[in-house]
Amino acid sequence: MVKNEVRRMNLKCLFILLVLFSMAKFTNAAKPFVIKGQIKNGSKQLLYVENMFAQQFHLLDTVRLDSDGKFYIEGNVDEDAIIRLRLSKTHFWWVILEKKEYTVELNLNRFRKDKQEVKGSASTKTLYGFLKAQRTHLQKMQVAKQKLFAVKQQGNQALMSNEEKNAFFEKTQRMKDRVNMLSESYFDFLKSYVDTSQSLTAIIAGESIPAEQFPTYLRKAIKSLKKRFKGSKYVMQFENVIEHKLKLLVGAEAPEIALNSPDQKIIKLSSLKGKYVLIDFWASWCRPCRAANPHIVKLYEKYKKKGFAIFSVSLDQRKASWVKAIEADGLVWDTHVSDLKGWQSAAAKEYEIRGIPTTYLLDKKGRIIARDLRGESLDRKLKEVFEK
Repeated sequence: MVKNEVRRMNLKCLFILLVLFSMAKFTNAAKPFVIKGQIKNGSKQLLYVENMFAQQFHLLDTVRLDSDGKFYIEGNVDEDAIIRLRLSKTHFWWVILEKKEYTVELNLNRFRKDKQEVKGSASTKTLYGFLKAQRTHLQKMQVAKQKLFAVKQQGNQALMSNEEKNAFFEKTQRMKDRVNMLSESYFDFLKSYVDTSQSLTAIIAGESIPAEQFPTYLRKAIKSLKKRFKGSKYVMQFENVIEHKLKLLVGAEAPEIALNSPDQKIIKLSSLKGKYVLIDFWASWCRPCRAANPHIVKLYEKYKKKGFAIFSVSLDQRKASWVKAIEADGLVWDTHVSDLKGWQSAAAKEYEIRGIPTTYLLDKKGRIIARDLRGESLDRKLKEVFEK
């Protein structure tokens, strides 16, 4: 009798929970949106509606423009979203979707992203204002850098008189100051949007700020963004990207790598703590990597007794090729690892490897003290470490 009563109470509680869950789902249900309008001179073309998230585009819908270029799209979104309306790889327009109705007026023959109009979206207007101003900043910086480069290429300093050298250095310094001033102005411009914009333009601006230069600022900014855009998946993704980048900055502890050696034994990067370690991402098919190997072998032989180790991570896919290259290049250390997944290697993804050879130099505690050292720059750093 007691057991049956308990069972009935449990079923009743379960039913109540299900009802509450259904009510919560209904309360937070996706809200409808409508995008309608016209793309002049785009008659009968296929329009792709894509959601941009995590620097990737996800197809939401497609619609065929009518003979006048008119279209009508309706759907549902859970939160504000960054949408791309695309006719081709080069012809597309942005809309920040805010769960409402929009009227789009576009012209394919007069394609200028900052000149198009999206009625009903203050956030999209903010975005286009940002993109236009950003292009202006970047163009000014590019011109200044090109002028600086051109000046540096002029003349042979060895043939200059002291007076000419002084004039040359003063001119060069003025141009460097100009580049630095424009760069500082650009980052202040980006920060102004990150700190104040009430639209997702704040996230887009933040993605242009390099984490290695502004780690403290970005961490504070993310806290502010979380309050301004509560529960936004865009803020969460932005935070994940920044935190991952900060894990690879000089001064950070190097992420663990644990992969198989050629004889199928797991070797961990952390097993080399207590030594200065060069993490070397390479592959048997990489010509620059193979060309650099003799120099790396020379440095290993020179400093191994002083506590220098090399942790070689191969992006090979064929074990035979990997092992053959190790033997052919005389890579005599025994810390060679790979998961034989090429560019899909777990270690390559963790360390954001975009090209090889790529190196990270670690201190005895496993902290990153330098990145992308090769040739003479690697020589100088190791000399500084071991011969000071």
